[in-house]
Amino acid sequence: MEGLEESGVAGAGGGEGEVYQSRGPMPPREGCWASCIRLVDPATGATQEKLDMSSGEAALSCATVAFNNRGGEIFIVIGTAQQMVFHPKMAAAHYIHVYRLLESRLVLLHKTEVEDVPMGLCAFQGRLLAGVGKALRMYDLGKKKLLKKCECRRLCGGRVSLVEREIA
Repeated sequence: MEGLEESGVAGAGGGEGEVYQSRGPMPPREGCWASCIRLVDPATGATQEKLDMSSGEAALSCATVAFNNRGGEIFIVIGTAQQMVFHPKMAAAHYIHVYRLLESRLVLLHKTEVEDVPMGLCAFQGRLLAGVGKALRMYDLGKKKLLKKCECRRLCGGRVSLVEREIA
């Protein structure tokens, strides 16, 4: 049989010098991803909800954001890429998903397509701060998609993580 290796380790029967054939897991194809979003109760550790992403879509970043224009309601924001390959870095599409948290359930509000990989997401003064490729962007929540409020493209390298700090 192709792809099988012989091992000199004793088999399940325990016979001396017995040889069995084994095969490790099949390596995935390039751009093949499997991701899910799991909502967990922090007190008990129990899963309240698990949402599987579409085939080939990788969840890369996550943040909780309380948007000012929605009365401080908490939203879960996920940055994804479809059929992403790291070298050379490319993907078929890039998205920022916004989920509403209703009675311990995640409800997809909308999915906004962006030009590059959204690697860093962070809440900032009632809006979403996103590192999209080499740009740093601020988004507000719209009815059908995220609304780009401002952008800084003068950054070198991609933003991998963002942290909000208050300065006294």
